[in-house]
This record gives sequence, C-alpha cells and structure tokens, in this order.
Amino acid sequence: MAGAGRGAVTLIEMMFFGAIAAIVLVGAIGILSKGSHILEVGRRTSGSQVDLRLLLETLSDDANELVYLEDGAAMDSGGSGGDSLKLVVKSTRNEVGLTVPPAPSLRKIEYKLGAVEPRTKLRECTRTVSVVDPGTAGGGTPVTRTVARSIAKMRVWPVAAIPLPDKRYQLVAASDNRAKQPGATVACLVVDVTVGLPSGTASSDSSSVTSVVTKIWSRNRVLEIARGGLQ
Repeated sequence: MAGAGRGAVTLIEMMFFGAIAAIVLVGAIGILSKGSHILEVGRRTSGSQVDLRLLLETLSDDANELVYLEDGAAMDSGGSGGDSLKLVVKSTRNEVGLTVPPAPSLRKIEYKLGAVEPRTKLRECTRTVSVVDPGTAGGGTPVTRTVARSIAKMRVWPVAAIPLPDKRYQLVAASDNRAKQPGATVACLVVDVTVGLPSGTASSDSSSVTSVVTKIWSRNRVLEIARGGLQ
C-alpha cells in the first residue's frame, strides 16, 4: 500500500509540475510574440521619425532659399488640393546627380506625392530638382529622390506677405489674388504632415504614427522685407 501511495503521489506531482510547465511555456510564447510585435512597432516608429525629420529639414532648406512659387495652390493629400508643390529657389547647394554652376542659380523644385500603397495605405514623397537656366550644363536633366516613404497625410499651404499702405505687411494665402500684386512675396509654408501607419490598424501601432503642424518661414524673404530691399 505504501508503494502504491507513493506512486500516486508521484503521479500527482508529475501532473502538477506538468501543468506549471505548460503555463510557463504558454507565457513564454506570449512574451516572445509580444516582444516581436514591440520590436516591429519600434522599427516602424524609428523609420517614421527619420522620414519626418528628413522631410521637414529638406522643406526648411528650400523655403529658406525660396524666390517664388510656380503657383500658389496648396498641396493636399486629402484631395482638396493638388498632389504637388512647385517652388523656385536660388541656391548654391550641391544636389546629387545635378550639375550646378559655382554661382547661385535658380532651380525648379517639385515635391510630389506618389500613389497610395494598397497594403499600408501610405504614400511616398519625392523631390525633383532642375536648374532653370537651360544653358547650364546638365541643368536640363531633372534629378528625383525620395524624401519620405511613409506619408499618411501631407498638406502644405504657401502663405504670402502683401504690402499695406502704411508699409506694414499682411499674411494671406498664396492663392489669393492679392499675393500677385507688386511687392508681395511668399513668407512661409504651413505644413501639416502625418507619417506612419494609419491609426486603427492595431491599438499598439498608434505609437508608430507621428503628426506635426508647423510654419516653415522663408527667412531670406522675411529678412529682405525687414531691410526694405525686397526684390
């Protein structure tokens, strides 16, 4: 009987420790699965932040050297505006793949949103630059590069400064007819951009979405206004 009792206890122990082992195994699998998901979200978040920083830095550089807009229309991924933003800047910056003169040159720049990616619903934003002067060697060949690959929303409204009779300036949308009058100039770009996966794909993915609304000032134009030497 003692032997049988001891055997029964051993069997119970085996069942008990087996149940514990099963719980631990399930927990470990859950942790590994969640950890893998967290790493994936972290990778997306990192990529989104890099995209956002590069896009804003590039827009800031171009806005700082802005001379005029090809048109004052807003860029709006939501459909109420166009899918592109066209600027003309005066710059000496090196552009990979573009032959530029040593002196400042006028350059046409276009930001354009690509087609919506069916799986992620995101779009890429490209920047195409070419030298305006057709006599410049290599200037007639536009150079395109991608500045962001995970755009969920992108809106850019150009804002113009128009002169008033009392020598002050008023800010209006660059699409306003008053922005075409003598002495008016583009003052800034109002940017509303969201990068990362669209919200709602999964609750834990919300950290991979980053939104920014900001003004990017055309510092050169604003300084010229302040000095009274706007051209």
